[in-house]
Amino acid sequence: MFATFDVTSVVPPRPSGLPTVGEPLGWAVDFEAEVRCPARGRVALAVDAVVRRDGDAREVDYRLTQIHDGCGVDTRSSDHVVVSGAPRSSARLTVLHDDRGRTEWNGHAEGELVWSRGERSGRCAFDLTFTGHATDVTASASLVGSACGQPLRQTLALR
Repeated sequence: MFATFDVTSVVPPRPSGLPTVGEPLGWAVDFEAEVRCPARGRVALAVDAVVRRDGDAREVDYRLTQIHDGCGVDTRSSDHVVVSGAPRSSARLTVLHDDRGRTEWNGHAEGELVWSRGERSGRCAFDLTFTGHATDVTASASLVGSACGQPLRQTLALR
């Protein structure tokens, strides 16, 4: 989820070749990005985005494909967990960037991952709906759905 929020936290730039006099009412752009994982590895993303302008606000519809490549995370119990794609996951979301610096996310992510932790390993399917918002000083997100066959309801807050 961090990779999703990270890549969509800014409005994709207008492609070159569009008129520079005034700003167009919208544009579409495809791009690839990579987010490094905390302990090692990466999450590669292929992104299709459609940007719409409404006054000073921008609304962006995203389709993301994520490929986890040996993404390592250390847990609170000092365990090291590695996640890889099985083969990939996807997300669809809408992000609103307003003129006051606030960003809001609404979306859905689903897929399956392969995980390993020491000698243990397995597959984990997930299906999550999420919302979130961020300003220059705070950020929060809410996840609801299922992961690894278990119901999930999680709220995250950063200050």
